[in-house]
Amino acid sequence: MFGRSKIQNDDLKAAWVCEEFPVIAVNSVQFQRIALPAAWRILTELFRRHGSTHKLRLLHSHPGISYAGQLRLFVDPTPDAVTESLQLVMNIAGETGRFEIQRDFQQMTNGDYLQPALQGNLAMTLETIERAFGWATPALLPPSSPDVLVMRLIAEVLTAACLDINNIGVETAWFDWSGGCKVQTWVEQFGVDANAINLKLHSGASWDSCFMGVSNLVRIGVVADDTMLSDGWAFNLDSGIAIGTNGSQPSQRFYVKDLYEKCGRRMEHVAAHVLAKLRESTH
Repeated sequence: MFGRSKIQNDDLKAAWVCEEFPVIAVNSVQFQRIALPAAWRILTELFRRHGSTHKLRLLHSHPGISYAGQLRLFVDPTPDAVTESLQLVMNIAGETGRFEIQRDFQQMTNGDYLQPALQGNLAMTLETIERAFGWATPALLPPSSPDVLVMRLIAEVLTAACLDINNIGVETAWFDWSGGCKVQTWVEQFGVDANAINLKLHSGASWDSCFMGVSNLVRIGVVADDTMLSDGWAFNLDSGIAIGTNGSQPSQRFYVKDLYEKCGRRMEHVAAHVLAKLRESTH
């Protein structure tokens, strides 16, 4: 299993993503499940280190391979040129455990992030990515912002659940696959009109501008038969609010920072609360 986060103070230099990971034997299904939390831990650390100086946006895409697909991190995207921005692509399915750094979908470098994670050397992968981006590791980290706390919470949940019988997945508000693109209806919990954005897209509006309008929204839930169940937790990275859903109706909401403080700044306790609700949805 992955190591548990030990961060209690936001000004610690140590990167929790770089803790030692025990080497474990896994089958092919477990290998893919472990890829997601490993990738998310890398993305979280990039948010922690560089989110205050760069605009970072996520896209979960699954172009016909499987639900797992890819996670894309866009660096300083603009509403008229998202795909031309610098981006990190983490393969969860397909070439599972591989990453690429691209600009305008042209590969600049690539490597393996999963084997180093299983061998306790994820720090090396992180340093490779930072070098390719031209980023220096900051000597001190700023106080955790709402988006960093959400990223850390999701990482804790994915890590704790990666070998569960029920697979926990993550998706972004923008549904991107080989058959087309659309904004998912669960964004309406945040006051976003999904139909209006989808109509705008189908009327000829640019992909980039439509995506940027919902690029701060992510959701986690149980995945069954390559589909995420309706019960889950949706998050706004900008505000740090979490909304639990039961079917199509919101059932509970909280600010991640508030619960984090209430839990003594121990993110694993916040994750246990979220994960318990996810497990309830399968019973």
